[in-house]
Amino acid sequence: MTSAFGQLVPLRLAGSPYERGLMQARSPGVAGDEIRATFDARYGAARVVLDGSEAQVYIERQLAFANAHCQPEMEELAGVCEGFGLERDRVFALMHLSILNGRFDIDGCTAWARALPEGGAVLCKNRDLSGPHRNGQAAFLHEGSDIAGSRMFCLGTLGAPGAYSSGINGDGLALADTAIAAPMHGIGWLRYFLMTRVLSTCATVAEALALIGSLSHAGGGSLILADATGETAVVELYAGGARIERRDPAYRTNHFWTEPEALVAERVGAAAWRSTSGRRMALAQALSGGLGLGGFDAIAAVMADHAVMADHGAEGREAICRHGGEDGSHTVSCVVFRTRERRVILSQSAPCQQVWQAMQLGHAPSGAEGQR
Repeated sequence: MTSAFGQLVPLRLAGSPYERGLMQARSPGVAGDEIRATFDARYGAARVVLDGSEAQVYIERQLAFANAHCQPEMEELAGVCEGFGLERDRVFALMHLSILNGRFDIDGCTAWARALPEGGAVLCKNRDLSGPHRNGQAAFLHEGSDIAGSRMFCLGTLGAPGAYSSGINGDGLALADTAIAAPMHGIGWLRYFLMTRVLSTCATVAEALALIGSLSHAGGGSLILADATGETAVVELYAGGARIERRDPAYRTNHFWTEPEALVAERVGAAAWRSTSGRRMALAQALSGGLGLGGFDAIAAVMADHAVMADHGAEGREAICRHGGEDGSHTVSCVVFRTRERRVILSQSAPCQQVWQAMQLGHAPSGAEGQR
């Protein structure tokens, strides 16, 4: 293991939300025909769900909500779709597939954050995907007057808007999501739009929680948050309202802790339950042993841990770094944010491959940070 990093050079997207969306397709090295082919394949496979009458009614209501409440995010989506030659309403519908299909194995993930004794916090996420879109991952640097701290780094997917997995802004607020199947869904903020809005408008965990708590949500997924002062929190996104827990360390895999485990296991299936509950236990053990406090190499080793996938962990634990298996998920990246320094350390492949790159957003300490 080594803590020597290459230079991380994200795709630079500057201007208004619409302009940033449009620039995705115009970025160097981006193959638009591959993005369109992937979208067509995913949408074709999903039509059995998306073309149903109940799904159509739900998507129409969600679209009306987003047009009324999520204007910047919808403008970015419009730019993305124009740039790649995609139909906006179909992309919007596909963004709701996990809600309509009642599954989370399309996007799994393990995420955690903790305060650091020297100040600030570390936030880390393994991103796990099972669909063909796992080859479309990209790192973006958004720059615009509408963004808190003027810029934000987002790890996301080509052909999708904003913070589609994790990110950090110029004020040092970082977040990451994990996919969680909710017991029910409603009309409200889709998690992907919410993450972009939080990074665009909030400087601290307290501001983010106030915003999230004031909104109605579609339901599904969790958010792990950390800021430059060292505050951390977990949000579980229920349609009936966000469940907020200010805790350190903060962590989630792919189930709500505020829902009875027996109900979760029954709804998501045996393989998915073994994966999420096993990774939760492995992560809890690592965090209790000081994960995050002992430097980067120790973080990288834990996030690259494989256990023994063949029999759900012969050592009595699930792998944190996924390579297929029962739940079909593959770890496609690992990102580490250090909030006080606005530093990003990223492996754009599984962390076990040990190909790490780093960049600094740059910052001027805010008043709240200076008082810590």
